[in-house]
Amino acid sequence: MSSPIIEQYCAGRRELADRLQAEFPNDPHLPELLRRTLWSPAYCRADGRPEFFFPPVKWRYRFEVIGSEPGPLQVENIAGRYLRLQVNTNWCLDMSRFRDADDYFGQLSKKTRKKLRWLQNSYEKNEVRFEPIRDRAGLEEFAAMYLAQWPGADWCGALKESWFRVTLKLEEWGRNCSFLLREPGGTCLAASLGYLTDKAFNLHLLTHRPGAWDKYSPGFYLAYRLVREMLESHRAELFLFGPGEFDYKRTLLGEPLPVFRYETRTWLNLLGILKLRNRLRKERLRRQAASAAAAGGDDDGPESNAG
Repeated sequence: MSSPIIEQYCAGRRELADRLQAEFPNDPHLPELLRRTLWSPAYCRADGRPEFFFPPVKWRYRFEVIGSEPGPLQVENIAGRYLRLQVNTNWCLDMSRFRDADDYFGQLSKKTRKKLRWLQNSYEKNEVRFEPIRDRAGLEEFAAMYLAQWPGADWCGALKESWFRVTLKLEEWGRNCSFLLREPGGTCLAASLGYLTDKAFNLHLLTHRPGAWDKYSPGFYLAYRLVREMLESHRAELFLFGPGEFDYKRTLLGEPLPVFRYETRTWLNLLGILKLRNRLRKERLRRQAASAAAAGGDDDGPESNAG
């Protein structure tokens, strides 16, 4: 992913963070909401130094930083002030590469195109609607479904109220881009929360209702519809799927962006530094095990393909 595109994306995140902080200066939950909504509080420049969108809040010595180039499998020393390690991956689709939504669809794999045609026909046959979430009732519906799927998620009480206020303010500013799939009986099958930062669409949260519709992959289909919506409306040039390894992001042509964990070099943060080095050790062991498993599979390959 080219640096100018990422820099444009980061400028939009910084602008939105500044605007939200100015709008809700006395909301004690806003720093935590910024961390959850904007993912990483900083972008790493070419020299590795972090450039902040907003102050890190989870812990003053530790924060995550989005980059454009993956890092080596080692703990890196950044300007003598930080230690960092790549710990996650964000996923980004550069939509400016496509003439239109049909051009994008044509560049998906043959298998994916076949599946999407089948899904689209199934949803249209059953009159499932693609609807925006624009009010509190829609947010309550999303929250109930999300918390049912992820009961350990901390989106309750006063924090949930702040979350709703921020999302409704994004709607007022024309930045909210949240949608759901609803069957004729009124049941919501899948829902998403998303927002715009300048020329980038950010898929914040995605959830679905388990049940009879599972074979129709409602979460995957909704993600695809969101990409088409952005391409057809020309509202964004970048589509950010968000951090985490989920197959649908790669299937829909997302490209990886590294997410680094930064630990401040100070004796006061000794525990954090030790945890970072232990994470590196575990990751090396994981990769060694995966490599050994792949090598074992390769040994069986020629024989299994011979027939």
